[in-house]
Amino acid sequence: MQYKVILTARKMGGFCKSCIQEFSMTIEANDTADAVEKAKKQSGVNLDTHKININYISEVNQC
Repeated sequence: MQYKVILTARKMGGFCKSCIQEFSMTIEANDTADAVEKAKKQSGVNLDTHKININYISEVNQC
């Protein structure tokens, strides 16, 4: 299944515009939890220095 995922990565302790990155992607995954993990990995963000918020996740219907 494919999932549309939108996430925000914020540098911990940072509140400026340059400390925030937004990502939007379509991920092939087994379920929503798998899609979230794959999206985090695909973003390339260092999870030791950044906090990630999932803004949106939805299954993409294929016709």
